[in-house]
Amino acid sequence: MTDAEGQAWVDALEHYEYRVNLADYEQGWLGNDWTELVLIPGNREQTINLENRFRARGSNSLKSWYAVVFWKMYSNGLARTQRTRSVIERVTNQRLEAGRIWDACSNSTKEGTAEAFQILLTMLSVGRRLPVVATFPAFMEPDRFPMVDLHVGLWVNRYLEQYAGGARGLDSELVQCRDPRKITIDYWQFYSVWINWCRTAAAVLSRPD
Repeated sequence: MTDAEGQAWVDALEHYEYRVNLADYEQGWLGNDWTELVLIPGNREQTINLENRFRARGSNSLKSWYAVVFWKMYSNGLARTQRTRSVIERVTNQRLEAGRIWDACSNSTKEGTAEAFQILLTMLSVGRRLPVVATFPAFMEPDRFPMVDLHVGLWVNRYLEQYAGGARGLDSELVQCRDPRKITIDYWQFYSVWINWCRTAAAVLSRPD
């Protein structure tokens, strides 16, 4: 990875913004301690604070999980409320407690297998879509697990050849995302390779000059 490419990644990180106002979830499930959070401009520091709050409360507060779903879906307009409500209904119908979901997520990060992730997926989602549920390992261990979604799939497909064959000093390759709009558990290879690639890239970017 050239110095210019490395600096481009650092610049992107420093200029990260994802604007979210949790008070826009009007169903009354999150409570004042979550809806008071306004992530505007949604910079890296504010997002890290949200991750920290999730880790501090996620083992005993279901609202922590619902807040992260709403955060993840925030840019999707009306779908953000619908998807959050769907997760709430899913958890309620299974009579799940926060500690049980936390343990499943923790086991998923430790095992790193499709089978372990499937347990977490079944708890939180109807269907096989991966991105929203994959947000939780990323919040639990952000230094080890990246986000994955439509934008990631499109980026990987665009730069697949540029980073092929150990190019840019990375000994980890990317694999194509067949349909970035429908990333399901069936795309496990794509997701697991993406995780490994991000860890490799982070290690290269973190090397001392």
